[in-house]
Amino acid sequence: MRNANLALGGDGQGAYASGYVWEGNHFQLVPHQPQFAAAYGSLNASADDFTSALRAYLGDWQTDSGRFLSRDWLLRSETPHTYLAAKAGLTGTYAYGNEGYELEGRQFRGHRGAIGGFLSAFLYNRKDGVGYSFCINTHNESFYRFADARIRAFLTKTLSKVETKMTYPVSEAATKPFVGYYRLNNPGQLYTGFLERLQNTFRLDTADGGIRVGLLLGPVMQWQQTDSKRLLLKNAWMKWPHVALTFDEGGAPVVLDGGLFFEKISVYEAWLSLIALIASFLLLMSSVVFGLISSILYFKRKWPLPLLILRLMPTLCTICFLLILSSGMQLLELMRTASPTENAFAIWNMGKWAYLLTGLSFIVLLAAKWKWLCSHVLKAYLSVLALGILYFGVVFIVNNWY
Repeated sequence: MRNANLALGGDGQGAYASGYVWEGNHFQLVPHQPQFAAAYGSLNASADDFTSALRAYLGDWQTDSGRFLSRDWLLRSETPHTYLAAKAGLTGTYAYGNEGYELEGRQFRGHRGAIGGFLSAFLYNRKDGVGYSFCINTHNESFYRFADARIRAFLTKTLSKVETKMTYPVSEAATKPFVGYYRLNNPGQLYTGFLERLQNTFRLDTADGGIRVGLLLGPVMQWQQTDSKRLLLKNAWMKWPHVALTFDEGGAPVVLDGGLFFEKISVYEAWLSLIALIASFLLLMSSVVFGLISSILYFKRKWPLPLLILRLMPTLCTICFLLILSSGMQLLELMRTASPTENAFAIWNMGKWAYLLTGLSFIVLLAAKWKWLCSHVLKAYLSVLALGILYFGVVFIVNNWY
């Protein structure tokens, strides 16, 4: 790979292709941004470099100038070692920077890349002797997926048909300890991990000789057992196992899906978090209507100003909450495309601190003016509003927002 390098410094002018993002009706140039992460990025390579690497992998690391490294090291680089899933018998998970993918019913290995203005793929199947790599210099995910699908379909269209892996009836005795609710324990995002956990909470049951998995916030899936002795499973539409039911070092049942780790939880843990999130969100949204009505009634009933402020503070808190959501989504999109984030980050910071300050002020004022409130219904409503505001505050704190 004669042109490849790991240069972290410099602006890259004249050495590299330029990356772009689509903004409105034109392509916007993205500044060269090295990725300062050891063993995780910053490999700059050309199409010729990728071609040389593919040839080496498909030739078992044998090159024109001799063997790159031993065949044993090649196999080790493709074999998962550290994941509990690997110990359970799954071979298609993450190895030494070398990940497994099921594409067109075949097991490919390699890596995908994404950085501001660029998307890339490097994938191969040594058994069938095919592989491909490509890079586009615009952050266009829909075209990336389109190109990826077309390339691999072309490469595999003349290969022999992949036989479906044999499946076995699931033993109810073997799977009995695993029946129940599970939640993702290793989300990939620092700030939005709580949403990943909720989206990946499911109930596991045995049904029709297989495993039935129902996501709390999604569809129902059917898993089939692919090994006569081990609980290695696959989706009904896939060819190769990607799920394992096993026990962790403490003897607790866990579900492993590639590099994803799901821990068993109670039915109360599964539903309580979801109900609390939805209920708190609806309460905050209701405070907007409540604040509007309170403002109208203020001029008719001539309430004391502190009482109006008390009624309006949840509305202000909700506005801050919506500001956090809108700026946060914008921030994620800007980070994804490597666009400038200063303005969105400033708004996000302002919103989250204003939410915390307004929420705490509301709770303190509610306690101070509790005796002013004559209606038990109003007291109950403001109390649950305070709990909803407090709930999101705790969620933000636990997920490193402050």
